[in-house]
Amino acid sequence: MKKTRQTPAKRSRRLLIVSIAVLIPLFLLAGGLVYVTEIRPDIGYGLQDSLFRKREPLALAEISPNGTTQSISLADIQNGKAEGVAYQNSLWLVNTTYPLPDDAQTALTEYKDTELLLDRSAVRSLQELLEKAKEETGETVYLMSTYRTREEQEAEYLADPTVAAPAGTSEHQTGLAIDLYVYQKAQREFITSKAGVWIQDHAQEYGFIIRYPFGEKSVTGIGFEPWHIRYVGKPHAALIYANRWTLEEYVEQLEPGKFYTVPGYGISRQTPQDGTLSIPAGWKNVTVSADNTGAYILTGEVENA
Repeated sequence: MKKTRQTPAKRSRRLLIVSIAVLIPLFLLAGGLVYVTEIRPDIGYGLQDSLFRKREPLALAEISPNGTTQSISLADIQNGKAEGVAYQNSLWLVNTTYPLPDDAQTALTEYKDTELLLDRSAVRSLQELLEKAKEETGETVYLMSTYRTREEQEAEYLADPTVAAPAGTSEHQTGLAIDLYVYQKAQREFITSKAGVWIQDHAQEYGFIIRYPFGEKSVTGIGFEPWHIRYVGKPHAALIYANRWTLEEYVEQLEPGKFYTVPGYGISRQTPQDGTLSIPAGWKNVTVSADNTGAYILTGEVENA
């Protein structure tokens, strides 16, 4: 069978088609690399962290309380009358499903003479976190935004609804959320700083989480915000970080009425029974926080847990 010889013009067209087929993906790849490194470094970091950086999961083990439990009045806990038990707001879940009530009571204090207000439970841990970040990276991390009143949050939302959340659904109204920056690097650019990366990796050691992690907008309702940290306290931050949970997913892990343990701590999520919460004997320095879903999360220090 006689073979048909291609003319030079046909060979040139064929070579052109093959070249285009090869070059288009390369151009797309190059464009994508420029996009995630220059235009959206937050996406570049998020992809790298999700795909290539492994975390060792931390088990949340269900247990039966050893010995007896004591029923303590929730009112006494909230009023500071329960010995060895402190009430705080560190585990409030705030989003569009669970907006913050208009009458929510915050416990605010000024942070280091800055006139910026924070929940009292977060102040010492934040100071330790930022001091360590400076020590490890040489960069000073500043506070851009902390507590906002309902009126301030409403003004933020009206000014730019693509960035700010509606009043009642923003964590900034709790005093537990902080927006961070370093010199000339704020918001998305924060993750391009040494301190920004260090905080992503170590905030949980001080009781903070990246509240809106990469790839979890379908859960949190908000895209990746590497500059927005949220205080939840130990050991909750360690669990959320290690297991790549959002705060929403973490609260769902805690089945009401059950008790759990992680090294050094006991945890229980409860709905009040006859106005009381059950605290196991042997739990020390117990904290109780409403979770804004109708339940309360108890955290206690436990020996040999």
